[in-house]
Amino acid sequence: MVEKKLEQLIKTLEEEKNLIVRAIEAQEYIEKLIKVIEEKQKLLEQIKNLSPEEIQNYKDKLEKIKKLSQVNMSLALDNLQFIEEVFSVIFKDEAKQYNQTGYIQQNQKSLFNKKI
Repeated sequence: MVEKKLEQLIKTLEEEKNLIVRAIEAQEYIEKLIKVIEEKQKLLEQIKNLSPEEIQNYKDKLEKIKKLSQVNMSLALDNLQFIEEVFSVIFKDEAKQYNQTGYIQQNQKSLFNKKI
């Protein structure tokens, strides 16, 4: 049962990764992503209730889960940054950019002036 739950979580994280990448394409991917995130939360809740002894035999799966979670977080942050940059180009005078500490960022460069 433990291995099945971990495999399910890995599959869900991989699906989440694919949907995060495609989420900026269409609304349908965002809706699917929301459902996958809800499913992931349920799986994490179930796994959280397991004892450490039950999970310790699956270190390779736990490492894969950790790596996939980090990749997904990085992709989500990159998408957010991309969207913010697009908005700053479109609404340069109206939009203010805030950094992670809550301060207004100065000297924003447009997306088109950056090297890609």
